[in-house]
Amino acid sequence: MTWKIEELLLTISYICNGEWDDMFDIIKNKKRVDSKYLTIARDHVKSQFVHILSAKYPECYKHSHNQPICLYYYGDLNLLSTPLLAVVGSRHPTAYQKRMTEKLIDEFLSKTDNKYGIISGMAKGIDQIAMEVAMKHQAKLVSILGSGIEYCYPKENQHIYDYCKKQGLLLSEYPCEIKPLPNHFPFRNRLIASACKAMFIPGASQRSGTSTSIKYALEAGKDILALPCDLENNDLTNHLIHDGADVVINADDLIDAMEGK
Repeated sequence: MTWKIEELLLTISYICNGEWDDMFDIIKNKKRVDSKYLTIARDHVKSQFVHILSAKYPECYKHSHNQPICLYYYGDLNLLSTPLLAVVGSRHPTAYQKRMTEKLIDEFLSKTDNKYGIISGMAKGIDQIAMEVAMKHQAKLVSILGSGIEYCYPKENQHIYDYCKKQGLLLSEYPCEIKPLPNHFPFRNRLIASACKAMFIPGASQRSGTSTSIKYALEAGKDILALPCDLENNDLTNHLIHDGADVVINADDLIDAMEGK
């Protein structure tokens, strides 16, 4: 069989469950791929699909860490070309962090008339709050999954999943209904960091997936914005500010970062 590149990469992605290392190993070492899996992949993959050599491959990922080989998506892939504010943080935010995330993102979207979009990981807590505010504004919204494109995780955020699928962008490296694994989330965070213009952290613990997102964002030269939090809680945001992150005390600080001021 003579493979077309899109057929080969789709098949490799499918048989490897989207795992980057396994896919890279097959490609690098030119391992044989049984053509019978192409039919299986075509039968099971329902979403749209773009690969590293596609004309539609997002510009923001062309120079990213561990450049994604294949991406599955629903919605408008062109949203990755618009200025996006990443909002990431604790899955268990304090009442103050919840209140300020909602207030700041609401004012940010209102003042900019939805000129900018929000990108996040659809996790519980900070991610969920920011994305729900974006939905209220009918704003541009991008969700990067740590599970298969057909697998909504966590289930309680089905409403966000459905919104992004129909009115925004839902994106994953993992095909079909692949369940999320612990290593998927920190690896997924590089895609959020690469696609955003700036990253806002309203609250996070010292050891969390948020720190991985920040690492990728800094490596990509993105601005890090942090909300001052209670010093007694030893929150990561205070350490970020101490180390040079931009302080966010109002929505104008978010707007300035997106406008490059």
